[in-house]
Amino acid sequence: MAPSDTDQPSSQQPLYWSANYQGSPASRRNYSEEIADEENCSVWVTHLPAHCDSATLCHALRGTGKIYSMFINPPTGQHCTSAAKIVFWTRQGVDKLMRLVASRQFRVGYNQPRVTPHRIKVSAQVPSRRSRAIEISGPIEIVNRGFLYAFFLERFWFDVESVQTIGVYEGLSIMKWSFSCYRCQSQSAVRHIVNQKNRKDLTDIERCFWSQVYVRWLADPCA
Repeated sequence: MAPSDTDQPSSQQPLYWSANYQGSPASRRNYSEEIADEENCSVWVTHLPAHCDSATLCHALRGTGKIYSMFINPPTGQHCTSAAKIVFWTRQGVDKLMRLVASRQFRVGYNQPRVTPHRIKVSAQVPSRRSRAIEISGPIEIVNRGFLYAFFLERFWFDVESVQTIGVYEGLSIMKWSFSCYRCQSQSAVRHIVNQKNRKDLTDIERCFWSQVYVRWLADPCA
């Protein structure tokens, strides 16, 4: 199985890191695991539309499998198309995507992307109800797009496939947030909500509101 969500610095040093890389070279999760090729859950997708975003890519990946992480690289000076690294939760996601590619059914917009195993191998994640999609419920003063967007953006970088208000009733709101990743995105959202609920320095009114906020994991829309 893949390493836990707690990073430990690696004593290794990479030979080269792309200028577009936005992660931490010290994180052991950014080094290839010593696993067989058929266990690798990470793929590299090229020839994506120049303006491809996570919503577009996730829509094209419907039915393939649960996504652990995704990062889209926009075009650079020498490339006029986008590329993406996608890590599925299990190997089954890779296999389903490869079958779509082989049958020429995988399209993103008008493009027919190329998919190859990523050189940085990642093994399957531990089975879990956790995913990149979460449901947040609570007082409408907190559970609304504007407030939560600002709350999250102040604490971590994220990208979303979609944000939906499921319903509003008597001052309470229910929302579905589908992030582009579980790793460091929905994972961080849940952690920061829990931390906020447990803060000792909230005012009485803040504590009253946050005590009514609840979050739960939902199925990945791509599963």
